[in-house]
Amino acid sequence: MKYLISNPDKFFKDIANKPANLKVFVLCILFSSVLISLIPLLFIAYIPSSSQGSYFYLLSMFIVLFGIFFIYLLILNMVVAGVSHIILTKLLGGVGTFKKIMEIIGYVNGILAVGITFDIILQIITYQFNASYGIVDKISMLSYIMISIWAMLIFAKGIQYSYKLNFKKSLIIPFVIFLLIVVLNSVGYVYQFNY
Repeated sequence: MKYLISNPDKFFKDIANKPANLKVFVLCILFSSVLISLIPLLFIAYIPSSSQGSYFYLLSMFIVLFGIFFIYLLILNMVVAGVSHIILTKLLGGVGTFKKIMEIIGYVNGILAVGITFDIILQIITYQFNASYGIVDKISMLSYIMISIWAMLIFAKGIQYSYKLNFKKSLIIPFVIFLLIVVLNSVGYVYQFNY
């Protein structure tokens, strides 16, 4: 597992010929769901009012959010895996399995979870030390871009070895997904400040 970060080529060469490990896919989605569910609770926990309330309210909100995000991420990642597998095998001539692309997407979700964890830590620091939101937003955006590029490259490396493609072909799907995310986030950012 240490090679995922230090030497992705070695890591994905090693797992390319092994049976797909779907535990990685499910565990990373579970972990991401937990992290994403914590973010709104941080806002509620730090609101100084009498309605911030009981632990029962926070726990029930966490459980509901966790369920929603887990189902959403599971469906989203399975659709991404399915579309990616079809494009990789039918259009790009790759040789691989649907289960293997799910495993690769699991590793990518693990990397994205690192970014979510960093954002949670930034939010806690902001609340605890009353830091400027402008600076924290810039740090958060920069870390988001860096982690997204890192995840895109890890995704491409996984595709390269698991589907036996050259790196340029394996980069197509992660790059398109990265561009879609950037466009959707930009539209949301523009919309947020215009209304």
